Amino acid sequence: KRKYKYVVSDLKSFDEVGTLEITLNNQEENKEKYPKNKPGQFAFFTFKENGIEETHPFTISNAKNENNQLRLSIKALGDWTSVLKDKIKIGTKVLVDGPYGYFISNKNSDNKEIWIAGGIGITPYLAMLEDYKKENNSNKKIIFVWSVKDEKEAIYKNEILENLPENIEFILHNTSISSFFKFESLLNKIIDKNNASIYICGPAPMRTAIIKDAKSFGFKDFHFEQFNFR
Repeated sequence: KRKYKYVVSDLKSFDEVGTLEITLNNQEENKEKYPKNKPGQFAFFTFKENGIEETHPFTISNAKNENNQLRLSIKALGDWTSVLKDKIKIGTKVLVDGPYGYFISNKNSDNKEIWIAGGIGITPYLAMLEDYKKENNSNKKIIFVWSVKDEKEAIYKNEILENLPENIEFILHNTSISSFFKFESLLNKIIDKNNASIYICGPAPMRTAIIKDAKSFGFKDFHFEQFNFR
């Protein structure tokens, strides 16, 4: 795969929850050259600024980028992501290598999908949601859970509610009110466990716990990405 040239065109900082939203514009002379990502995929990004010129994987949090823009939503979780906000600026050049990954909703299957996000693990689902909103696929039933520490962390709640198509049921789970999200709370919504696919994006301990619980109830089809949010 080749690397694509982009530039930072907009920055939005959610300081209360340590999250930086970055919009990148395509700088290729031929605008047909861009990562032709499917919603849910990630790419490797290299920001060409002193002190942060490392390559890191991030999920693209908008759907197919026909407008030649990519959106990233990055939480300060490690050393590099913590200094990113202070080093990056509008005009920073970025190399994009991708897309990669198989964390993709199966639109051609009637399987019910259960999307579970923990914190900043919301990013692939924002792209998927945007895609389903365009397509209006009413036969595909999806339960979409976003587990957050508190209401402050739910920075994309309004975007989700504005883009929510009829086929997707959204549940915002606030752990400050009702402790950790438990998979069994969804059982009454899933009639046929053999035709259910479970997508999980969030911290590894959460993923492990949900898969363990869901397996104990007889679920078998799980989807997740292995890379950590660093």
